[in-house]
Amino acid sequence: TPQFKFSKIKGITRTVVGYTGGKEKNPTYRSIKDSTESILLEYDPDMITFEDILDEVRPTTLQPEYTTVRMQ
Repeated sequence: TPQFKFSKIKGITRTVVGYTGGKEKNPTYRSIKDSTESILLEYDPDMITFEDILDEVRPTTLQPEYTTVRMQ
């Protein structure tokens, strides 16, 4: 899973998965409807750069599931 993958990267200090962007107030796996799965990453900028994290999520032919990056 993306959460597991990111949690193993040196410098990532916290990962939280959830849903975003939909009209459902508290979407769940069974009621996702128009929401999108998302992951929150917190990191130590002294250990890893934002650019390095983007390199981990940019889509490649081997990782087509990582398609959208949004800053919040």
